[in-house]
Amino acid sequence: MKRTPVHEEYDDAGEHITVDGYHRKLAKDLTLTWRHRTVQLSCDNAFFYDLQVTREPIQD
Repeated sequence: MKRTPVHEEYDDAGEHITVDGYHRKLAKDLTLTWRHRTVQLSCDNAFFYDLQVTREPIQD
C-alpha cells in the first residue's frame, strides 16, 4: 500500500510542535482458521504511522 506523507505544525502549552513522517493503510481483508474451519473477519480502517515529533519552547 502507498505511503502518505504527514506534516503538522501547531502550538500547545507554550511549545511549538512539529510532526513529520508518513502513514500507510493496513490491509483489512482478514481470515481466521481454527480446526480446519475458516471465517472472514471484518475490521474498520487501520493505519500504520511512522512519525518524528519535535517540541521547541515558544520564545517571546
